[in-house]
Amino acid sequence: MSSSKLCKVQRIVQIIEFKHKQEKITGSRMVVSAVVTAYNSKLIVASPEKVTHGFVDSANVVWEGILRHVALRQLVVAAEEQFGKSTPFDSVYKLESIVRKADRDIDKVMWQLSGIIDLVLNQDMGPKDFSLGLLTGRGNKNNRGPLCQSCMSSVLDID
Repeated sequence: MSSSKLCKVQRIVQIIEFKHKQEKITGSRMVVSAVVTAYNSKLIVASPEKVTHGFVDSANVVWEGILRHVALRQLVVAAEEQFGKSTPFDSVYKLESIVRKADRDIDKVMWQLSGIIDLVLNQDMGPKDFSLGLLTGRGNKNNRGPLCQSCMSSVLDID
């Protein structure tokens, strides 16, 4: 298994597929720590990068909240293709924050992904302007950032 140059979506899908394959072989569910150990033992990389417990946890959230849904996956993949390494979705933790701030509501996730892409395409913000802290609102009053505001405007149907 080689993964020296995988984009984030590819890495997430690879881990989830690995987990599902191992569960099918063994006939039992794998806990995150078992996935981390098994995956890292079979991983061949050009860099010292290892998959961590936190990464697998986040990958599961991103898989369930975004990547298993075709329309959402297409948005993220299109952003990776258009913006390359400068995609606003360059981190599993950023994608996870989008899912969590949207309360795992698929329509809210779609709203947020589309909104972020629109901001970048219209050059209102650059791809790298979307830090994890900005997305989550960490450090702001009540930990509310643009994602919370975006969720509220989607619920209230505000432009």
